[in-house]
Amino acid sequence: MIKKVSPLVPVLAVLFILLCSVPGSAEQKYIDYFSDLFMVKFSVPSDWDTEVTGEYLRFTSPKKDAELVYSEKLLLSDKTLDEEFAEYKTYVDEKKWQILEKKGIKLANLDAYYIRVSTDKKEVGHVMFKRDTNIYFIAIKTSKGEFEKYYPVLEKVLETFSLLEKTQQKE
Repeated sequence: MIKKVSPLVPVLAVLFILLCSVPGSAEQKYIDYFSDLFMVKFSVPSDWDTEVTGEYLRFTSPKKDAELVYSEKLLLSDKTLDEEFAEYKTYVDEKKWQILEKKGIKLANLDAYYIRVSTDKKEVGHVMFKRDTNIYFIAIKTSKGEFEKYYPVLEKVLETFSLLEKTQQKE
């Protein structure tokens, strides 16, 4: 005896296949990025757009709802990382933004701060560290409500981040 299959079965099967092929459902692919301008190396999403200037590296998600930025602040004095953070906190307070999280971490064997900030329109998770006399920032900036989706990108950058010496060549 042959049983009749509900007409919904083929429809559900097609929906399942379509949902499994939605962009973002597969694991993000990364590539190594090397900057001889900033002497850094780290992994970034392979499908993100790249912009390089003398002031920063910027990687933008395909949907344009997140960006990863690496930048440096040239110091005229020899401020400590703690003093730089105090200035940054004053800036955040003046803008009426909110620091959601702050913790000390190590990045490439250097002391650093991980800071998560909420603004009116964005959420930003970034790392601030000092090398020689300069302060550097690695930040993931997202639209409100998108931070958790893109936080793994920042984690991957931090896991793979290395500072290169001028004598090192691209691997």
